[in-house]
Amino acid sequence: MQDLPPDSIGEVVTRSQALPGWLAMVGSNADPSINHNFMFHGTAGISIFGPQSPMTAPEGDYFVLLQAGHEPMAPPGVLADASISQVGTVPSLAQSIQFLSTPVLFGVEVSFGGQSLPLSLISLESGWARWGADVSAFAGQSAELRFSTLTTPSQPGGWFALDDIRFSPLPVPEPSTWGLLVLAIAGLGFYRWRGKRRGSSKP
Repeated sequence: MQDLPPDSIGEVVTRSQALPGWLAMVGSNADPSINHNFMFHGTAGISIFGPQSPMTAPEGDYFVLLQAGHEPMAPPGVLADASISQVGTVPSLAQSIQFLSTPVLFGVEVSFGGQSLPLSLISLESGWARWGADVSAFAGQSAELRFSTLTTPSQPGGWFALDDIRFSPLPVPEPSTWGLLVLAIAGLGFYRWRGKRRGSSKP
């Protein structure tokens, strides 16, 4: 998978260029254009930030930003969620799904097969946070994995930075014990999606 062309910086790219293997949804638009290295302002949308961006990806070269807010081209007051999704199979040995995002999440939902997955903060990593959810009940099952940022009347806009999505054979640790597992985790294999090879893996 080649990187996005440098001349697309500050422009829009297609979903297939930015997120190969993933579906995207912004409000009622099932194939939105993706901003490259710049955010949406006042509207919902999806952006991808790469090497030329002042915002550095925590893993690999790219990270995704989902923004909820006003639905583009809609009348005032019409709000839109933003999400990316992929249909695949949870590895048979997976106990958890993990990803990097911001240390505080608002209006964020991760779901598998339409079931919301409760999220737990695992660790802080150079200004980013690793979050996880228990997927042991879904091991070996095939369904849609979805990452969303949602709107509500009290919170019409929000955003969800996302990188380094992985399935892990370890359960989500308790906050008091995650630090003890760092060395053990380093020695285990992971099923992972990284920004550097955006189309290289599936759930």
